[in-house]
Amino acid sequence: MKIAFLSAGKFVPSSRFRLPFYRLLAERGHQCSILASFPEKYDYFPWLGWRPSQFLKRCVRRWHLQRIRFGHYDVVVLDRGLFHTADYRLEKELRRVAKRLVLEIDDAVFLPFPDKTAALADMADHVIAGNQLLAEWLRPHNLNLSIIPTCVDADVYTQRPDQTGNPPVVGWIGSAGNVIMLKVCAPALRRLASETRFILRVISGVGHQLAEIDLSGVDVQWIDYHRCSEIQELHNMDIGIMPLPEGDPWMPYKCNAKMIQYLTVGLPTVASALGFNFELVRPGENGFLATDQDQWYEHLSQLLASPSLRQQIGISARQSMLSSFTAQSRVQQFEAILQEVADAT
Repeated sequence: MKIAFLSAGKFVPSSRFRLPFYRLLAERGHQCSILASFPEKYDYFPWLGWRPSQFLKRCVRRWHLQRIRFGHYDVVVLDRGLFHTADYRLEKELRRVAKRLVLEIDDAVFLPFPDKTAALADMADHVIAGNQLLAEWLRPHNLNLSIIPTCVDADVYTQRPDQTGNPPVVGWIGSAGNVIMLKVCAPALRRLASETRFILRVISGVGHQLAEIDLSGVDVQWIDYHRCSEIQELHNMDIGIMPLPEGDPWMPYKCNAKMIQYLTVGLPTVASALGFNFELVRPGENGFLATDQDQWYEHLSQLLASPSLRQQIGISARQSMLSSFTAQSRVQQFEAILQEVADAT
């Protein structure tokens, strides 16, 4: 097959966690073109300005449509939508020039843009949802639907070495805008810091809101996501955390890429008992789920006190991911979907 992937950008999670599929498809003999937003979908060039950056994005996407028009692609895969706006006029043009169109949705993009998301699902030949809740919303708009969760590249997300930091490192990794979620477990972290030594290492982009979180007494380190090795930083953690705020309508629909990253490298993790985490975590076996500050404190305290427990949970965590949440385990399903769509008459 000749496949085009309309990517939101290599640093945008919805796209970057799909890129390993195209490497694996290329190894299987398919011709894959990555057509990435420039600037990235949710970004702009400060030196150029916001409006000129948006104009540049649209020019680049129109050029991509011309490549698709004359490139004879068997199937085009669209990540969420071309722009983070309610407008979908360019997607309508894409539908006219694409022989076959597959839409991927890995987040609740229908909350801000319900009409657009519904229209994109209606016009696609097939929809791939990241989890069951997303599929339930999308299915009334397209019965040709499959579920493929967020996946990581098992060749890249390797088992972390059996090591213990001194003091141990409790780590969080994610976008700058989501750092504020650490408020969810901040009281438990403060309590722990009054009793035992550990480092809270936060890996994110600039513009984070760490200063707005009460982490008094906690030894906090911030590392610029764009200036470090993500895998190395994951390997250097001893415990991962994924706090999520209750009551946020986005949370039940999230595909929880962060948790999948943690678990695949064999990192023992404590996460909020919300949404997709219930499908990822088997409490006490491959991680822990917390519903309140006492549980955050209890689980983190238990892991901080026992390197052997961390190793045991970490090994189980990786094994639980390899069969369903890696690109290697899902590429055959992804390939079969694209081939069926391409062969449809």
